[in-house]
Amino acid sequence: MTRTLCRPSTLLAALVAMIAIALCTGAARAQNGACCATDGTCAAGTFGACSFPSLFISGAVCAPNPCPSTGTCCTALGGCVVDFQTFCVAPNVWTAGRACGPPNPCLPPQGSCCTNLGACTVSSQANCIAPSVWTLNNTCNPNICPVPPQGSCCTTATGGCVQNAQIQCIGANTTWTLGQVCNPNPCPQPASGTCCSLITGNCVQSILVNCTAATNVWTSGASCTPTNPCPAPPTGSCCSPTTGACTAVTLASCASPNVWTNGAICSPNPCPQPVLGACCNLSTGACTSVLYSLCSGISSWAFAVPCTPTPCPSTANGACCLNDGSCIVSVASLCPGTFNAASTTCTGVTCTQPTGACCNAAGACTIITRLACVGPSTFRGLGTGCLPNLCPITTGACCRGATCAIVANAAACTGTFTRFVTSQAQCNTGTVSTTPCCKVDFNKIGGITVQDIYDFLTAWLAQSPTADYLGNGAGAPNEASINAFISAWFAGGC
Repeated sequence: MTRTLCRPSTLLAALVAMIAIALCTGAARAQNGACCATDGTCAAGTFGACSFPSLFISGAVCAPNPCPSTGTCCTALGGCVVDFQTFCVAPNVWTAGRACGPPNPCLPPQGSCCTNLGACTVSSQANCIAPSVWTLNNTCNPNICPVPPQGSCCTTATGGCVQNAQIQCIGANTTWTLGQVCNPNPCPQPASGTCCSLITGNCVQSILVNCTAATNVWTSGASCTPTNPCPAPPTGSCCSPTTGACTAVTLASCASPNVWTNGAICSPNPCPQPVLGACCNLSTGACTSVLYSLCSGISSWAFAVPCTPTPCPSTANGACCLNDGSCIVSVASLCPGTFNAASTTCTGVTCTQPTGACCNAAGACTIITRLACVGPSTFRGLGTGCLPNLCPITTGACCRGATCAIVANAAACTGTFTRFVTSQAQCNTGTVSTTPCCKVDFNKIGGITVQDIYDFLTAWLAQSPTADYLGNGAGAPNEASINAFISAWFAGGC
């Protein structure tokens, strides 16, 4: 449909034209046709009023009924829906004139699915995976699946017996015998022997499979009684890394982090001696010559450094500038930032103030100090930058009638014919009438409609600033605002 609007040269002509447009062009925004429901009924209406799953035929009428026939659309898994053939795409299968039941016409044929162990389930053929065997229309009550013969499954290493089918007797060193039961156990039992630990010298009566550790030795047919046949474990030196002390013990008795050496003796002492160092108390400045492991508390330790002359730092207090620009008084060794000098105070020094990104409400970013970034702006942290700009826009556009204003939040955008658009720092620019505010959606209800013309005209006659289309509400609306509004209304776009 083509519409042509001639711009009027007088105010009276403009008002007459707007009223005529309101009466005759409301239907031009909707396309008429036939809306076909899945039950085959037809209703005349617009495309926007014809909702899923109905089918819309543009320009058609319902007398005679133009709607195509429906049928069942079956999925591969047996799902069923009544639909038009054009919407039932492969691999789905469509059948004309059929309903979805009950019973469901799409369900695949069922039958018995027998496993090689004799278990039975009712399923479709697609769900019966080989080597299982499927039989159409068979049921599982009673179970028609053949049960495989049972027998004994013997494990050579342990002498264990399990009653099962031959296909279940798998693994190395297993033997299956048809018809044989496990009570009493028919499986040959492995030989018993001694399992000697080379670490502890202990003896355990066991079979070979239970004595496999690298530090164990198994002897077939041997016995742990009446006397322990296992050799006593060797002794060696057990050295303490913290004290340098040596103890002659077995490996089992030399606990970590001590170091054991097989066959070594403790006289003379073979253990490496730990090195002493200077332990500086950072609170008092005192120095003690001790092992590293004994230098505890608020201290520092220096390897192989003597305490004469003292290597410990002075304990005199001074001004300490922290990384965030603040200042504390501490000793030099405990200053986590920059220590100025002994005996200085925070009032006598100026600490460098670090900077970071400061975001204002409009999303603009500047690099300044934290103290200079005052509310409502937000400081994003020390050392943060503006590239890329991560500042959020917290203001929004208040669209009121045919005007736009940037406000702090939605609470500042209330009243008749208003809509708040979030995260906006700028109103419509130049001749843009669609974003962020849709100016021709004057009443902010249901998009662009004929009612917007009525409401604009009412506001214009009342000389409301909301109808000042060209001046954005700065003054009273004039005739040019009417012409600009109606041109934008026809252009649409939002």
